[in-house]
Amino acid sequence: MVIKQGKYVTFLACPGYPKCKNIININEKQDKTPDVPSAPCPTCGRPLKKISARGSVFYGCSGYPECRFTSNSPVAEGKCPECGSHLVIRQYKDGAYKVCASKTCKFKEKI
Repeated sequence: MVIKQGKYVTFLACPGYPKCKNIININEKQDKTPDVPSAPCPTCGRPLKKISARGSVFYGCSGYPECRFTSNSPVAEGKCPECGSHLVIRQYKDGAYKVCASKTCKFKEKI
């Protein structure tokens, strides 16, 4: 058996994996999201909740169902200086950045 690192878990596997399916989980699911405190909801100002559903993580407003704001990335404090939209935190190879959530805006600032 050899140690293998999957997307969410570390496990022991047969050296012939994936042809040989003999595996043993070593630990529970690991959270790969940045450990950054989330800002309040940009729509209503209530706190955001981190929600795990079917292996993916997203952030939703605690005021659901009145406020239906959700984000796949943690929300950062402040507004975009270029377009006024909310900012999210994204992890890249060279570090974490505050990025505008608008698809048309290209604002990006290193944290």
